[in-house]
Amino acid sequence: MRLKASQISLLAKELESRCAEQRIHLFAGSGESLYYFQFGRSSRVYFCLDGQLPRVYLSNQSSDLPPSSGQFALQCKKSLSNALVTGCRQIGGDRIIAFDFIGLDEVFHERKLTLVAELIPTKANLILLDEDGKIEAAHRYMGLNEKRPIVKGLIYEAPERKFAAEEQESFDFDFYCQECERLENEIRLKALKQKYAKLFSFVTNKAKSAKRKITMIQNDIEEAKKHIGDGEYGTYIFMHLDEINPSTGFMDYYGTPIPLDKTKSVSANAEMFFKRQKKAKASLNNGEANLSKAQEEMKRFQRLVEILPFCSENGLRELSIELGCTPAPKKGKKTATTKHAESLLPHEIIHGGITYWYGTNARQNDFLSFALDTEKDHLWMHVKGNHGAHLIIRKANPTDAEISFGCEICLLASGLNDGEVMYCPKSNVRKGSVPGQAIVKEYRSAFFRSVSKQAKEAFQQARRAKQ
Repeated sequence: MRLKASQISLLAKELESRCAEQRIHLFAGSGESLYYFQFGRSSRVYFCLDGQLPRVYLSNQSSDLPPSSGQFALQCKKSLSNALVTGCRQIGGDRIIAFDFIGLDEVFHERKLTLVAELIPTKANLILLDEDGKIEAAHRYMGLNEKRPIVKGLIYEAPERKFAAEEQESFDFDFYCQECERLENEIRLKALKQKYAKLFSFVTNKAKSAKRKITMIQNDIEEAKKHIGDGEYGTYIFMHLDEINPSTGFMDYYGTPIPLDKTKSVSANAEMFFKRQKKAKASLNNGEANLSKAQEEMKRFQRLVEILPFCSENGLRELSIELGCTPAPKKGKKTATTKHAESLLPHEIIHGGITYWYGTNARQNDFLSFALDTEKDHLWMHVKGNHGAHLIIRKANPTDAEISFGCEICLLASGLNDGEVMYCPKSNVRKGSVPGQAIVKEYRSAFFRSVSKQAKEAFQQARRAKQ
C-alpha cells in the first residue's frame, strides 16, 4: 500500500486524467486528518494524512466521520469551492502531489491555486498555495525556526529529497483506490466504535449475559430432572418411620442409599424431599418458557452485534437513543426499549450464499436504506407504484437469477404475489421527506406474474425464524 516515489508519478497521471476539467462542488474536512474535494454527483478525491500511511485516492464512497471545523478546511472551502481542476502532477520526483486549480477571488476574478499533498510518513501535510506559490493555509504549520518553515505568506519550498532515484514500478490505480477505501472503512469503524463505545459495549454485554442466562437455565432444568421423583423418597420415609434413622446420614431405598440431612428429624427429611420435587416441577414447567425467552433475547442482541459494524453514524445514533445509551432529544422523547431497537433491524434471508436484507415497515425501510452503510453498488429494490418493502442484495454485480430472487422476496415482503419491482444501485437512492420514503432517479424494473416456490419457502423460513 505504501507507494514509492516512482509510483507517485503514475498516481498523479491517473488522477489528472480522471479529474482534469472537473469543477469542485465541495471541499470539506472529516475527522482530524481527512480532507476531500468532490465533483460530479459522488466522485471525491480524498487526502488522508495518516502518520504512517498518508495517501491520496479517488472514491465514490462518502465519509460519515465527524466534520472538521478547523481553519484549514474552512479556508480551502472558501478558496476552492467551484474551482476548476486544471491538472495534477508530482513535485520533485518525491512523494508529493500537487493539484492545480483555477478559482475565483472575492470580486470574482480568476486566479490560480495549488493544493500540495506531502505524502511523507510521520510528516504528512496538505498546503494551499496562491498563484505566486505563497502559502495561504496549511493542515500543519511549521515555525520559522524549523529547517523548512510552513508559514502563511512564505514561498512554498518542497522538502529536500534524501534518497536516490527509483526504478519505475507497475501501479494498479483501481486496486490502490480499493485498498485505500478498505483502510478508510477500518478507520471509520474504529472512530465510530470510540464515539459509540457505550452502545457497542452495551449490546455485546447483553448478548454475553443472555448466553450465560441460557446456560444457567439449562443447568437448572438438568438439576430439576434429577429431583423430579424425590416425592417418592418422602412417601417411603412416612411408610417406614420406625426403620429410618437420619443420624446415619442416609436411608436404604430398596437397596439404594439415599442421603439424608442429619440435622433434621425423620418427618423434616420427608418434607425436604416433597419440597424438592415441588421445586423441580416448577423449574421444569417454567424452564422451557424462560429458556425460550433467553434464547430470543440472545438472538436479538447477537443480531445487533452483527449489524452495528454496518451502521452509519446516523444509524448508530438512532440505535444508541433507542437502547438508552444516549439521551433522547427532549422534543418527542420516547422511552428507550430493546424492543424498539429490534424493530429497526431489517429481516435477513441467506440464499445460495448471498444475503438479502429487507424491511417490512417504514422504520425498517428507512433504517435499511439510509442508516446502514452498505456498499453503493449493492442493488436496492422496491415494488413499483406501491407501498412495500425495501430490499438490498448484499453483493456487487449479482447475477440475473439473484436479482430475480431478490425481486420475488421484495414482492412477498410487500404482501404481493405478482407485480413490477424496480431496482438500482443504492447510490441512486435518496431519502425522502417522510420515514421510509425513497427518491430514485434512475432504475430498471422487472415484472413477475407469480412468485417461485423456492422464494416462498425461503420467505416462510425467514418469517418463522423471526417469530
